[in-house]
Amino acid sequence: MPRGFSEKELVIVRDQILAEGRRLFERHGLVRTTVEDITKAAGIAKGSFYRFFDSKELLYLELLEREEAALKAAILDRARAEPDARAAFVAVMQQMIDFVHSDSLVGRLRETGEYALLSRAVDAERLSGHFNEDLTTAATFLAVLREKGAACDVDVRVFAGLLRGIALSAMQEEQIGPDVAADAMSLMISYVADGLIGKGAKR
Repeated sequence: MPRGFSEKELVIVRDQILAEGRRLFERHGLVRTTVEDITKAAGIAKGSFYRFFDSKELLYLELLEREEAALKAAILDRARAEPDARAAFVAVMQQMIDFVHSDSLVGRLRETGEYALLSRAVDAERLSGHFNEDLTTAATFLAVLREKGAACDVDVRVFAGLLRGIALSAMQEEQIGPDVAADAMSLMISYVADGLIGKGAKR
């Protein structure tokens, strides 16, 4: 029977799985990447994968959350740096859309249409935790907008849903129409900003 991993080895192997998983997901997508592909690249037995992750979808979600954590920090910094609430909202939405269209795991989900598959494969409790993280970021962003003079008379859960809706819309470029998607998204953000910021904003 093979020996177990030491504490140090557990950290090293987990990092290898994360690194190889990301590389393979970026190259082949979620559906075409198998657990066996990941473990072979990481140099471990297939069964060892399940000491760290229950499924390849949960591995993908963790990688996605790490990527999104960096984005969330960046957009809050961007919001604080803008001169007024409307500029902050528009800049952050554009940064979010740019991220969706970038060479990222979110971008890969957009290209392959695998977002729904990932959502279905992850249990409700895990997804709830993911959404709670979004809620925390949305609350901080909303507070920044209000500090800059925005009325923003909206429940934070609705605001978080609004941000998620804009991000999901940015993933539907083909359905919107590739030739009009960018202009349509820009117009939508402008109208949402006007309705959300309100007359109390410093503009």
